[in-house]
Amino acid sequence: VCQEDGTWNGTSPKCVPAKCDTPPAPEHGSARVTDTVLGRLVEYSCDEGYELNGPTVQQCISGHQWSNDAPQCIPVNCGDPGGIANGEVIGHYFHFRGVIQYECHAGFALQGFETRTCQMDGKWDGKAPWCKAVSCGRPVVSSDVLIRGNDYTFGKRLLFNCRSGFILHGTHTSVCRANGTWSESAPKCFPANCGRPPIIQNGRVTG
Repeated sequence: VCQEDGTWNGTSPKCVPAKCDTPPAPEHGSARVTDTVLGRLVEYSCDEGYELNGPTVQQCISGHQWSNDAPQCIPVNCGDPGGIANGEVIGHYFHFRGVIQYECHAGFALQGFETRTCQMDGKWDGKAPWCKAVSCGRPVVSSDVLIRGNDYTFGKRLLFNCRSGFILHGTHTSVCRANGTWSESAPKCFPANCGRPPIIQNGRVTG
């Protein structure tokens, strides 16, 4: 207001640069802001193991607003590690810090690490394990017993016979079971016995 002494009361107003509110940092990330005045930029980055989903920068525009929607930091994806033969993979979270577990079917034993973890570089740690068939080992039999077959692992079948002049006592087959034992006891071979020959009329048997 112009006063009676010819001066204006109060102080002259000033024009200051328009500003935006300081943007919050995304979860698992950070926002680099040097200034929040009109036209300035904010740069976003994520912690290790996370990747930016959205714009990397925003600009302070008229209306005290930042351009675009604020980005998010999401866990990196290691992708589906794939299955294993004669086993299965337990777990469906394939992102950073996700853990999967491997199990083998009955009759198979796991070779390698039981678990794997999704790392910050988007790769699974270690190598995928594999399932090895359980071995029952070669059955212990006498030298007279002949074994047909040389695979002693789970599910495989062996056949037993005797050398000429011997008769098999026991089972002719045995299967390797999931617990690493054979389904049947090892057979034995005994010399063939023809028994006492019949008596002939008006004669005799010697020997």
